[in-house]
Amino acid sequence: MTKPLPKFMVVALVLPSEKPIFEYFGLEIYIDVNDHLPLVFYGRSANNISKIIVHLDNGLFSHLEMISIDGIPELEEGDKENFLKMINCNLTEIIKFWIDFFVYKKSIPFEKILKPLS
Repeated sequence: MTKPLPKFMVVALVLPSEKPIFEYFGLEIYIDVNDHLPLVFYGRSANNISKIIVHLDNGLFSHLEMISIDGIPELEEGDKENFLKMINCNLTEIIKFWIDFFVYKKSIPFEKILKPLS
């Protein structure tokens, strides 16, 4: 007797629409070329994904909002904390990457971070 297939299955690979920007202890942070307004960044660890929306008010940073994606398990609490920490610690650089990619059509670098953030 075969086991029933799960309702969903997320494959941990980079899709053509994903542009990775950071990896932090197994947590991948990327942008999706199909999801660019507002400023949205995704975090993935194993088969779990969450996204952070960067809210701006009159062109200035207002706040971050982490939300889940329908049908996909959210990041675990430790990964959520690391995702928020990565975005907060690198916000200026991450926004610059977003502008370079979506406005100026430039390529964006990828960085694997090997040291814990303070």
